[in-house]
Amino acid sequence: MIPLPIKSYSTFLLKRLSIFSIIIFSISAFVFILLFKSYYNNIYTLLLIFNICVTYILLLVFYKTFIESPEKFNKIFLFFLPIKLLIYLIFFGVYIFLNKSGAIPFTIIFLSLYLVFSVFEVKEILRFSKN
Repeated sequence: MIPLPIKSYSTFLLKRLSIFSIIIFSISAFVFILLFKSYYNNIYTLLLIFNICVTYILLLVFYKTFIESPEKFNKIFLFFLPIKLLIYLIFFGVYIFLNKSGAIPFTIIFLSLYLVFSVFEVKEILRFSKN
């Protein structure tokens, strides 16, 4: 199968990520409204947008690398993995430092979104690497 040009893949990825994010947002809104209304914080929306942006950028970099040079893919992936973790850790640390009172709900939401978006990222990488 011929790989998509980067611009076409970018549009395709944006559509997939948008649908995925709308589903995640809908499920979480439902959960917050019904079960954990008192734990909802406006930072949740920012956290969702943060995850979308990081995932989108990294997947574009990974796809471009894979298309140009599949041999370099592992090196680029292993290079960006600690950078991604560092970016998330900085975001997490700054929020916890500024808002100690909401640390536990934020941590649960943060880790849940990190896990969900990491699964999406891995599935997307496997999808384009098989083709």
